[in-house]
Amino acid sequence: MVYTNLPGVFPEKQDGGLAILATSNAPKVLVMGTATSGYSETPYLVGRTQEAAVLFGTGGTLIRGMYETKASGAENVILFRMGATATIIEGIGVMLTTGGIRIETAAKDNSTLADYDMYFDETSAAQRLVIRNVASGATVFDRDYTLTTATIDRGEVYVSGSPTDGEGDAIGTPSALVTFTYVNTNKVALSVSVTPGTDGTAPSRMKLYEFLYTSYKQLENVD
Repeated sequence: MVYTNLPGVFPEKQDGGLAILATSNAPKVLVMGTATSGYSETPYLVGRTQEAAVLFGTGGTLIRGMYETKASGAENVILFRMGATATIIEGIGVMLTTGGIRIETAAKDNSTLADYDMYFDETSAAQRLVIRNVASGATVFDRDYTLTTATIDRGEVYVSGSPTDGEGDAIGTPSALVTFTYVNTNKVALSVSVTPGTDGTAPSRMKLYEFLYTSYKQLENVD
């Protein structure tokens, strides 16, 4: 006997899930604004509005501007997030108020303090700086300053300068790295200066004009 219409779950594979998004020959419309996450100071071509909203978040003005532009009939929209700043840590490995090692995150956001942890060994025999991505657990920078170059440098942080033998304070240990947030909280005790990253979503009117001016300069040579 043949049974039909039995209840059950029947998976079905839809074609086109990996299809490349079709490009548009329509005029390009650039939307500049602030956002709580996503690529910073980089033109982003919108393929799907929902994906862009997830990437950049709904805070700030960028995604609102995207929806307004789409509603006006624009087909080829490019987003440019402006105003976010990086976390900067300075004065590692020195006793003076200037010099030493400087760390700047490549990502620009207010989450960058919590995104990385580190340790610095200040002894003259082994001055070593290690920075790790907290989410992935991967070491993104590792340098023994008795060597001329870093052993690991994945480009997630920009490290410049050098320590002075036997100077500065130790930060964390090889078995217990500390986050940039910890360094910021204890910066006076660690004799370093910290400038936390920001998402730039609530600028003053003057700061907004500064963001726009900087963004226009960055886009001068972009098609």
